[in-house]
Amino acid sequence: MIIRAWTLEWRLHRKSI
Repeated sequence: MIIRAWTLEWRLHRKSI
């Protein structure tokens, strides 16, 4: 699922902020 791929990256980015 592509959605899972971008969701994982989005979560990582949100953690960085």
